[in-house]
Amino acid sequence: MTGAMMLAAVLAGPGDIQVRRVPVPSIGQKDALIRVACTGICGSDLSGFKYNAYNRPGDVMGHEFVGHVERVGASVEGIALGDRVTGYSAQFCGKCSWCVRKQWHLCPDLFSHYTGYGESGAFAEFTAIRGARLNRNVFLVPASLGDEAATLVEPVGVYARADAAFSVGEAESVLIVGGGVIGQIAAQALTRRERHTTVVLTEPSAERREVASRIPGIAAVLDPRQDTFPQQADAVIGRSRRHFGSTGMADMVLETSGSGAGLRQAIDLVRPGGTVVCIGVGGETADISTSELVHKELRIVGCMGTNFPAGLQALVEHTVDASALITHRFALSDIEGAFATLLRGEGVKAVISVT
Repeated sequence: MTGAMMLAAVLAGPGDIQVRRVPVPSIGQKDALIRVACTGICGSDLSGFKYNAYNRPGDVMGHEFVGHVERVGASVEGIALGDRVTGYSAQFCGKCSWCVRKQWHLCPDLFSHYTGYGESGAFAEFTAIRGARLNRNVFLVPASLGDEAATLVEPVGVYARADAAFSVGEAESVLIVGGGVIGQIAAQALTRRERHTTVVLTEPSAERREVASRIPGIAAVLDPRQDTFPQQADAVIGRSRRHFGSTGMADMVLETSGSGAGLRQAIDLVRPGGTVVCIGVGGETADISTSELVHKELRIVGCMGTNFPAGLQALVEHTVDASALITHRFALSDIEGAFATLLRGEGVKAVISVT
């Protein structure tokens, strides 16, 4: 396909994404070329679009995709033409402190070569997977999982990784700050476990609260903007005295909004000795009391990365119901409208149909 062109959504600048004709990515002996079927819009895509926080003008964005293998390099094994797959490109320096420790996802070079960042992404008719290896960065999608549902493999894997790293499901009470796709995924997964966990979700968007309220077993879905929010939260997760004040009593908080206000809320409502896991990436800062952190002896941790096999398994086994999460669908030609819709706080997940 040397010299072939394709349609792709190109970031032109902050708040400006344009569908253009660009060259189809070339592939080498170790790579695979994927004809994209559809791609989900991630929260990090919104930050990249609005602020150019993670992207630069000229980038073809998008990394939550499913498609069919169009071409493979001569050295690629186990991946056949026509295979329906999801996956990613990622290259690491192999020399930094984190690569030496096998903490590959912390390598400073990661986003210079990741799908939709340094590597041409999947808001396009084709995307390339560099160094394609089956079950390493290319994953077969079973026929039982539809294309739209398969775009959720990566974000479901984000929650699965947080759960595995911090034993989220072992907590007696979990407060989820933010009802975007990661927050909704977490609420679904936690309420479907055999172990009972009190799950509370807070979200300012009425539409997202309505989606969350339909999750069987969720204890409460609250609007943090309401004057009565503190009393409503306390009624479910409790409140107690602490050194020099009072505190919410959630065992664990998942901060999925990426907002400064969300982190502030998380710190107030987690119990002394509890854990706040930050998953959302919104690029905002938060005004935090160091005295509160010390006297509550909090553990505040970031969690980055995903687990594709776990994400696939959760969707195939219906631990997560994709149909409840995908609220908007757009053609590639209307990708600007898709971003505008999500930035207005409408819907949960938007999927871009490419082919």
